[in-house]
Amino acid sequence: MNFVYSQYIYALIFGVALLFYFTLKSEKNFFEWVKTYWFYKRSLKNRIASWLWLVGIALLAISVLDLRGPEKKLQGDVSEQKTIILIDSSLSMLAEDIRPNRYDRAIFIARHFVKKAAGHKMSVVIFSDTHKKLVPFTSDFELLDARIAALKDIGVSGGGTGLKQAIQESLIYLGGDREKIAGNILIITDAEETDKGFDLKIPDSVTLAVVGVGTAKGSVIPLRDNQGVSRGYKEYKGEKVVSKLDEATIKEIGDSAKYFKYWIASSYSLPTDEILNFFSQSLSKKISQDEVLIKPVFTQYILIPAIILLIVSYALKLGSPFVLNSLLLGLFFFSGEQLRAQTPSGNSTQTMPQIPEQLEQQRQKEEEEKQKLVEEKSKEINVLLDKWKKEGLDSEEKSVLASKLLVINESQKAENILEKNLKDTKINEENKTSYFNLATSNLQNKNFDKAIHNLKDLGKYLKENPSSENQDLLKKVHQNTLLAIKKQKQEKQKQKQQQGDQGKDKKQQSQQSSGKDKKDQKNKDQQQKDQNQDQGDQNKDQDQKMDQDKQSDKDKKKKKKIPGLLKQLINEDRELQKKLLDTSTQDKKNMGPKKDW
Repeated sequence: MNFVYSQYIYALIFGVALLFYFTLKSEKNFFEWVKTYWFYKRSLKNRIASWLWLVGIALLAISVLDLRGPEKKLQGDVSEQKTIILIDSSLSMLAEDIRPNRYDRAIFIARHFVKKAAGHKMSVVIFSDTHKKLVPFTSDFELLDARIAALKDIGVSGGGTGLKQAIQESLIYLGGDREKIAGNILIITDAEETDKGFDLKIPDSVTLAVVGVGTAKGSVIPLRDNQGVSRGYKEYKGEKVVSKLDEATIKEIGDSAKYFKYWIASSYSLPTDEILNFFSQSLSKKISQDEVLIKPVFTQYILIPAIILLIVSYALKLGSPFVLNSLLLGLFFFSGEQLRAQTPSGNSTQTMPQIPEQLEQQRQKEEEEKQKLVEEKSKEINVLLDKWKKEGLDSEEKSVLASKLLVINESQKAENILEKNLKDTKINEENKTSYFNLATSNLQNKNFDKAIHNLKDLGKYLKENPSSENQDLLKKVHQNTLLAIKKQKQEKQKQKQQQGDQGKDKKQQSQQSSGKDKKDQKNKDQQQKDQNQDQGDQNKDQDQKMDQDKQSDKDKKKKKKIPGLLKQLINEDRELQKKLLDTSTQDKKNMGPKKDW
């Protein structure tokens, strides 16, 4: 047995000795003064309490040195929850066969996994032809989420998909030594592997999960510049490239791993929970046994007596009041336990505030529910429209169609249908909801006068025919009326501002036009002067040309023909230049175009 911080033992003994000296001296002086002036002799109980307090403080100070026993070897379960997320950033990830495109969907899946993977120490790597470590292993989920979200602004790195090479590099990153490699690898890719001949070997201690993004039908690859402007599509040998999800490559990778599973992600599916369950199940199967070297902690054998001595010292100094305090303290704890036993367990969770991660998950669920609702309504709308073309719709079915159009923000179409359907009809119990939808569509289309008129008529009818249902609808009518009036005022203010801006622009234009007229007049005068000068200059130029033509005729007569030997030298020089150009090029037959998506 020894102390971990034994180097401080002498300083600690010196400090405890000083504490004993000054405490005993001050108590002696105090009780001598009490005896002199108050004729009170110090009791034995007080002396014992004082010594117990000093010994308790001394033991408490010694416990800080951390007493440990001899070293021991224990067999324990060692589990590695290290996870690498590989995100494909090749050019083919820009394909839009899933919404919004494969790359954005991969980023969304990775962020969702990070937020739900509690207990994992994660790293993020992006790869294409090469790979790049974006975040080293960390448990800071906010940092991981921020770095992955930033990938959307950076965009794809381009190039091909070096999937197997990226997996091999990740294995080295997980452990380095093949015997110590352990953890999880999550790959999000379309699996359009560039290097088909790469030999991949995954140890049994690694769990591999692959999320395939894309469809078997595939899609063309749009190209855009930094501003997001379309620049056409990726072409290969003069034809547009159609990128498809390569499920065969995913299965081939799975053959080299003992613990492997893959999912195909669509525009709306999120396999996060299934991936986490797969990782946890695989981990329970491959937990490895390892020897752990420990030193047993014996500090409790010093700390517990110190606390007991301090409590006894306190009790002796207080005397009889301590008994009453102990009873009250025990009663307090007993009543607290009774209250906790009577309180339902569910109540505590209901008052807990939601953390940002839960709020983000709730927001994502709401967005997914909205998308599903829009899709459902769109299908129902298409059914009604088909029926309208073939058989026709009655007034009730047209009202239903208009209400569904309002749900998916097709307010203009809903307004047209409702106006024709409700033309020359009075408000009654059957069509009151349709009138309310008409007013709502008017409001959305900024037809504020129509909206206010329809809402007033509907409100008048609801007041004359009171009921619980009409009362609820009347409240909505009042709210929409106030909203329509408010937006109408805002629209008028905008129009006034626009008219004022237009008036200012007209004044500026008129001022500029008057200035231009004056400048034009000056320019005309100057042009007239320039024309007169040009005519004089032209006459001079004609005389000079006449003299030059005469001189050139004389020069032509003096010229001699190029000798044949000089022509031969020029031709040989040209042939030599061609040979040099040919030797600098490569053999195009052996090159072959490289796949870069």
